[in-house]
Amino acid sequence: MTNFDAFNPAIDRYDKRSAARLFRLLWPDAAVARAVAENLAASVRVAHAAGEACWGITMFAQSLRLNVGQVETLTLSAEGGRYLFRSPLILDIPQRFEIRISDNPIYPAVPVPSGVCFVPQSELATLPEAIRNNHEAYIQAAASFKRSSPFKRSFSPSVLEYIEFALGTNLPRPSYVPIGSPGQCVDLLPEELDVSLIRFEGARYQVTVNS
Repeated sequence: MTNFDAFNPAIDRYDKRSAARLFRLLWPDAAVARAVAENLAASVRVAHAAGEACWGITMFAQSLRLNVGQVETLTLSAEGGRYLFRSPLILDIPQRFEIRISDNPIYPAVPVPSGVCFVPQSELATLPEAIRNNHEAYIQAAASFKRSSPFKRSFSPSVLEYIEFALGTNLPRPSYVPIGSPGQCVDLLPEELDVSLIRFEGARYQVTVNS
């Protein structure tokens, strides 16, 4: 599969190779791909700290989404990142982003002052601290209103596995995922290893061979 025209959620959400292909399709520039991975990893850690069962990542044909509680908190696509944030948001730099703040909560399920900030992919590597902080505050608020994710069935472990592989790090799993259970994840044979997976500088990886 060279594109996601034939995206199959029942397979691709559990296959690390599919997550790697999605990264190559949407973010062919290595620096942008790394920024996407790091931004998503940072938000996942905040969500897990706020509530171990409240969050989930969902892979779609053209995007990745972090849901916390009942709502979207971060969506990453070829255009950039859509960050939900808790307002007010004060930026000390010239505005390079599209920001929308509503008099009403963006999502009624999270009844706090909030807004949406769209960050172009070229700016993801230098995300302002104010956006990151207010985004994390929104994640914490979303977790406080619903402690159990309603999106369990769309949880996509392949995304976490790929980010761990690419960044050489470990990420938490929602508590509703059984510990030590492979679920439906695809276990690769050594000869099936996709050598075209993006590897970022400094990442750790293991090569296995048959003997």
